[in-house]
Amino acid sequence: ELETAKSYLTGSFVFRFQTNSQIAGYLVEAEIFDLGFDFLERFPRLVDSVTIEEIQRVARAHVDPEAMTLIVVGPRPETA
Repeated sequence: ELETAKSYLTGSFVFRFQTNSQIAGYLVEAEIFDLGFDFLERFPRLVDSVTIEEIQRVARAHVDPEAMTLIVVGPRPETA
């Protein structure tokens, strides 16, 4: 799952920059979050460097299973 997510993130990243408006938005984000203008080049390496252990560490720090709500959406079963 991790490799699939990484592939999706790195593969779809370029589609965020198809219009002048999207490019301008990126430049604003890069400035606000101090990403540096080389972030476009660094992004794939940053994503590829994420490990399962890092994800688990962050999830343990920020996800509280006791405070979660599960919502299931789908077709309503037909009644007889």
